[in-house]
Amino acid sequence: MKKIVIGFYVGLSCLFLLSGCSSPNNQKEASTDDKTETSTFESDKSSKNLTKEKTNDNAVSTDILAGGDYIVGTDIEPGAYYAVLTDMQYGSDDENQNGYVSIDVISEEQTTDSSDGEDVDYSFEMLEEIGEKRRFVLKDGDKVIFSDNWDPISWEVKLLNEKDFRDYMKDNK
Repeated sequence: MKKIVIGFYVGLSCLFLLSGCSSPNNQKEASTDDKTETSTFESDKSSKNLTKEKTNDNAVSTDILAGGDYIVGTDIEPGAYYAVLTDMQYGSDDENQNGYVSIDVISEEQTTDSSDGEDVDYSFEMLEEIGEKRRFVLKDGDKVIFSDNWDPISWEVKLLNEKDFRDYMKDNK
């Protein structure tokens, strides 16, 4: 009988220990000092290592409806964004719906790696399907170029900040 009581208390202790470890209190407070953190973010087709700045993220969600050059700090606020292709009206010449929107991000401080001649601060992504998404960190002075291929009639890319992206994902499950 004594062994059963001891076993009960050991089991109960383990249960409390496990329930305490699985607490959903994983939220972190944002710090106000100038720290950066390297994180891995998953996109629909690949994963990339991106540097996420923890301070001064003033990202303001905006809709991009036309191709062109956009300057971060003038046309788009600096910050972390999710680019989501939300609409694509294909042209009559695009029977197979091959149209896509491309996004080039060129850093103001773009440098060239002397070993292979590749641009270090340059990013290129293609959004081909409705709902496809990519994550970018845009810094003041960066140039963001939106363009399309196969002459779609119209398209819409939403640049969403973290909060708006979460809302978008909840609404589009």
